Amino acid sequence: MVPDVVARGLAPTAVLDLGVLINGSPTGDPDTQVALRLAVEDVNAFFAERDERVSVRLTVEGTGLDPGVALAKVKSLAARDLKVVIGPESSGEAEAIKPFTDANGMVLLSHCSTAPALAIPGDSLYRMVPSDERQAAAIARLVHDDGKRAIVPMWRADVFGDGIAELVRRRFVGLGGFVAPGVRFVPDSADLSADVAALAAQVEQARAGFGGAVAVVFLGFGTDGAAVLAQATDFPALGAVTWYGSDGTALSREILADPLAARFAVQVGFANTLFADVHTERADAVRARISAGVGGGPVYFCAMAAYDAVWLAALTAAVTGTADTASFERTLVATAATYEGVTGPLTLDAAGDRAEGAYDVWTIQERDGDLGWGTVSRTAER
Repeated sequence: MVPDVVARGLAPTAVLDLGVLINGSPTGDPDTQVALRLAVEDVNAFFAERDERVSVRLTVEGTGLDPGVALAKVKSLAARDLKVVIGPESSGEAEAIKPFTDANGMVLLSHCSTAPALAIPGDSLYRMVPSDERQAAAIARLVHDDGKRAIVPMWRADVFGDGIAELVRRRFVGLGGFVAPGVRFVPDSADLSADVAALAAQVEQARAGFGGAVAVVFLGFGTDGAAVLAQATDFPALGAVTWYGSDGTALSREILADPLAARFAVQVGFANTLFADVHTERADAVRARISAGVGGGPVYFCAMAAYDAVWLAALTAAVTGTADTASFERTLVATAATYEGVTGPLTLDAAGDRAEGAYDVWTIQERDGDLGWGTVSRTAER
């Protein structure tokens, strides 16, 4: 449902300028780039049909998921008097820039950040996805329901990895499972071979006590996952257990593009949780347009969330403008409570995060000799 909009207190013909922070790489988020373009087209057509004399315009900056670059780019947006920003994509970036946006009256609408440490009421960060409290519960339940009783985690040494790894550990132990110390690796390392060897050693030790009921839970991004999965082929113990991942690796183009990593993912049943797609007529139509815009294939949830973020920001700014961010934030929360986007209802919780939702489970599957991502189930965790 799209709320009625009445532009108030704006110039007779107003341009609503929004900043955007995305990965911006050709392989990292091409679907998000297409989604943003389509959102602007659709929002402006919506305003024009209703004779609302406003339009939205985006200033897009690529960060490469680098927190330092994200901080420099958000300062650049602020210098251009852009108060409302779609993004950033990762929790590491959000953590890096939030002190600046908190202090400078800005608003962030992240389409992909999920770290629970950033679920802070009253700050500048709003998120179109739930906190990883929910995803961690979904992962732990999925692994346990698959009959696994011991996990060996491997995770990124950042706010995303540290946060979700601790939550998965806590949830799995609460279900009666055992969690090994695991391996914490430095993100974007040039060489992860020592980390993979350490993982293999812990898996061998866990199998001595739990036999076939052992799993690896990998909590990183696609670039990390491609390197780790490819190197894991050198260790028989790692190929003898089931692997699980998260929204950081679900639908990863990097993993799919690496033949060794992709084949190993098939071998170990690498199952990744991802916030569930909504299949309404509108959602399916937008998803199909985004897919066509990148040459086919699945569309990552974060791209759909970015599409919704533009709509939510534009509908809010059409009422309040963007100069008074306190007014913008009050209206944003109220608008989100009545808006159903292509990702479903956008109601926000007390911390400004999406309030609820289910998770799909994605694996790499072979069909007619070709490898591709596909869903295998939907979890019940909310």
